[in-house]
Amino acid sequence: MDLIANSSVFAAAVDALKFPPTSFPKGKPIQKNLDTHYVNLEALFSSLAREGFGGSVVMVFEEGTEALIVFREGTIITAYAFGDDGKKTGLPALSHALVLAKDSRAYVDVFKLEHEILVALLPLLHGVQVPVEAAARSLDERLAGFKKAEFVGAIVVGEQVPETVGLIYAGVPMGWYDAQGVELETGSTAPPVKSLTVRAFALENADTFAAINLALDKVQVAARIRGVLEGELKELGLVLYARGMAKQEVDDEARASKGQFLALAEDVERSLTILRGPAAARRLGADLRRVLDGMLDVGF
Repeated sequence: MDLIANSSVFAAAVDALKFPPTSFPKGKPIQKNLDTHYVNLEALFSSLAREGFGGSVVMVFEEGTEALIVFREGTIITAYAFGDDGKKTGLPALSHALVLAKDSRAYVDVFKLEHEILVALLPLLHGVQVPVEAAARSLDERLAGFKKAEFVGAIVVGEQVPETVGLIYAGVPMGWYDAQGVELETGSTAPPVKSLTVRAFALENADTFAAINLALDKVQVAARIRGVLEGELKELGLVLYARGMAKQEVDDEARASKGQFLALAEDVERSLTILRGPAAARRLGADLRRVLDGMLDVGF
């Protein structure tokens, strides 16, 4: 059964919905009300990465912005931000939240999500709306059709502000959630609803866990660092780069942290102080830090 036709995976299907991150379906709370004035965000993300965490991090900033950052097996796979300047998804949302956290206070909640719920949540961020047949169908009729098709995705009841959201995996509702993202006590049974507007969202022909490619960001940063070193020092620059990566025990650039890249830059600057003098070393060090200023610091 072809549920979606002629649609793009990243089609921003939920633009018409007023869907702040705090209303997205939540799982089991792990941490609540962490204050970024006292909690190191990069250290928190690094800890979640080491634990192989699967779930969401919700950030509510004092200035009004809300952000949702989604992890799968310790890797950030997508993000969503909502504020006065509109909605952002994917890498722009993650970057916006991390930059904002450096200057603005935020309160952070961490929720663990089961794999099936996590898969069904992603269409609310990056999915496309499933076309509705010409004949009007009730919520129960649509659910019966999704069961037959083993549908994976989300169903939203409500015109703009969602009245309820159901997450469906292999055709079976995994849970229903209210407008605050709190799970309703109906289990897999749909709750009574007032709105007649029912929309379904799914991902089409996509790896649902490839919304953010942090590895690509790191590879691009590494290439720019090598470009600076090669332009300034020719072959010697590449030698110093390789030696610095070895010192940081990095054998895969795609897995290097910002801290490791910064340590590499400091090592190169120390070496150049001996070879070319402090003035040349400071100039090159400043060039490398400018490259690294644009790198996302997620702690891993």
